[in-house]
Amino acid sequence: MSGVEREPAALRHGKTVPTAYHTIGGRHPDGTPISLGAWTFETPQVRDVVECYLTGDVLNACAGKTHLSHPTIHRNDLDDRRDADTHHDVRDLDDYLPAESFDVVVFDPPFDGEQAREHYDGRTVGRGPSGGIWAARKALGRLTCPGGRVLSVGWNSVGLSHLNDFEREAVHLFQRPQKPDVFLTVDRKTQTTLANAANRSVGAEVEQQ
Repeated sequence: MSGVEREPAALRHGKTVPTAYHTIGGRHPDGTPISLGAWTFETPQVRDVVECYLTGDVLNACAGKTHLSHPTIHRNDLDDRRDADTHHDVRDLDDYLPAESFDVVVFDPPFDGEQAREHYDGRTVGRGPSGGIWAARKALGRLTCPGGRVLSVGWNSVGLSHLNDFEREAVHLFQRPQKPDVFLTVDRKTQTTLANAANRSVGAEVEQQ
């Protein structure tokens, strides 16, 4: 028998990407238990991972009330009571912000309708095959520059890897005792879309006139 370890046969049936597991727990400095609740980035285990990816110009598309630590973050939140730079529906953000202008996009919407009703006054991007989350993902993909990343948080690992110009770079799984795990997917944009290239070309022609 060869001394070289072989990849388990089952792994050859799927695409393997770097995956990290993180356990949610411990206590905050004030002694309160750490949990992963409505405001995702108040959980230090999640915030620390996300902030490791922040570089260049960052868009926090559903910013909520928690501020991530990075010098150049554009904060968007539909709720005009939140401290944010803009208050647009995330599905329409590409109508208001320049295409391919962000190095990192953070997408942390309400995970489901129940969570939206309980914590966000019913505001949700919608789920299911015809839900608004698919439109939101496409809009955020258009705002990401080539080589940039989209960090998506939610109940599943879909992220933006289904879009042709993105590829999966990593998956982080946050394990909560006696509760469902939460996924953070990292997808990198590999190329400029034809639509964005055309938009930039038109913009350049206008500037020259």
